[in-house]
Amino acid sequence: MLKLQFRDRRQEPVWLADETFTIGRNGNNSLVINAPEISDKHAEISQLNGSLTIRDIGSLGGTFVNDQKIDDSATLKAGDVIKLGNVELEVIKPHPGVGEETPTALHNAESEWKVVATASWMNSQQFDIQGTMVIGRESTCEINIPVEYLSRRHAELSIQGGKLVVRDLESANGTYVNGRRVTEATLQDGDKLKFDVLTFTVKGPQHDPNKTIIRQVKDFKPQLEQARQEQARKKAQTQQPAPPPADPAAATVSRSGAARQTSEGRSGSNWETQTAPQHKSNNTMLMALAVVVIGAALAGIAYVLLP
Repeated sequence: MLKLQFRDRRQEPVWLADETFTIGRNGNNSLVINAPEISDKHAEISQLNGSLTIRDIGSLGGTFVNDQKIDDSATLKAGDVIKLGNVELEVIKPHPGVGEETPTALHNAESEWKVVATASWMNSQQFDIQGTMVIGRESTCEINIPVEYLSRRHAELSIQGGKLVVRDLESANGTYVNGRRVTEATLQDGDKLKFDVLTFTVKGPQHDPNKTIIRQVKDFKPQLEQARQEQARKKAQTQQPAPPPADPAAATVSRSGAARQTSEGRSGSNWETQTAPQHKSNNTMLMALAVVVIGAALAGIAYVLLP
């Protein structure tokens, strides 16, 4: 990791630790230079894939690298000299072992809450938050990052009721959440947590209730198609033509004819039953009459023939 060092040693060197490092007279800059020839927002140094680039951001006096005024941007390396007005800054690479310690974090187990460094020199280092942890440059801090723009005990990170809370410990350069300076704040997954110029991304638990969850929708097309087919089948059955209704007149005639036939059949049977004895009586009378006539005839014949 590289540093910016004032050639006249008016201020302490500063680390180029953040992705975007701004220089100017305004107090919101990463490096504040109180000089009349410096604009409020003078220049900006960006890090991308381990490479440093500087660009002028509308200053009045311009920005120079190795005595060459830059119109758009320029790549920086160790040994380059940046000139802003009368102020000269040298890009230096500290000797090994001098302020080049690797930041460390004391943690024993996997945590649901994490902070991930965005600075390229920290290689996206991840710090698991367990209980209450202090971040600062003091060696006793649970998250120890030995850079001078951090206070000795800069801020406190703690798990409270399943949520991650940050509290500033009256640091010199402040604690920021999503660009807003805070004394205490409850963090959410994806928040940008910044300690002066050092930025971290907050990573929350997978079941964070504030996080949008996308669930895969079950495919109900087969069931819907089956239901449609069943409905169409039932509809077709209900729409089949019904058999024509019987003719009421014909039905009446049929019923009347049947009734008449039944009545006639019953009447004939009764007449035969009633007239049978009368026929028998008549026959008897005729037979008796025939006997009398025959007897009389025979008597007459005998009278004539006998002397």
